[in-house]
Amino acid sequence: MWRKNRNHGHGDYPVDNTMADEAAKFMLEEEATVKLFVIFLIDQSAGMEGPGMRAVNAAMGELIPELAKFSADDPKIAEALRLMDEDKPFEVLLSVMGFSWLCTWVAQHANPKDFVWPGLAADSDACEFRSAFSILKEAMAAGKLSYLRGQSKYLAPIIVLITQGKHDGDFADSLEKLYEYELFSHSLRYALPLREDADTDALAAFTGSAERVCAPIKDGNSLKNALQEICADVRAIVT
Repeated sequence: MWRKNRNHGHGDYPVDNTMADEAAKFMLEEEATVKLFVIFLIDQSAGMEGPGMRAVNAAMGELIPELAKFSADDPKIAEALRLMDEDKPFEVLLSVMGFSWLCTWVAQHANPKDFVWPGLAADSDACEFRSAFSILKEAMAAGKLSYLRGQSKYLAPIIVLITQGKHDGDFADSLEKLYEYELFSHSLRYALPLREDADTDALAAFTGSAERVCAPIKDGNSLKNALQEICADVRAIVT
């Protein structure tokens, strides 16, 4: 399902210093828990209309209850926290961005136990990676200092891009800016394209490796399986 043996850099691009109005603060100055951020960037462009978006809604509706199972009540997670010399509780925080020409945070650092998938719909002809990456950049910028100070334990974030795979415009500068933040560069990133003609080079630039660019998703079951594999990686990171 996942591509192998190709490497892609992200190149030398101009830096985008703009501020985004919808910047989401994933990190706070002081935290009382060990946190794992799971972030989904979901394409809502016209290319996702119909079967693609139905598959996304069905798969996400099933995945969120699985994420809700990750807690310190899990014996393996409890043991992992003990080995980290951490007495703090553990929690997964879920964030979801829908993007096309504009971006909307559907969820921001939500507890999966309390979050019900609302369902998304295609809303624009454009698929703007640049917009999505710029908004995500501001979220990373908001938490940079507390992350680097190490005031709390933060596990490597999981970031998943689900897209029809064809994008509009140049996103290189906004992606370059993302790579400046350790919270992004240390994250484990995946791309799940829903079209055979997806721009896999662009997706690999985002993930940092073609090994984490899934082969084109053909149906809803394939998407569910890909997300379940990512969920298994989440458990592996935690334990």
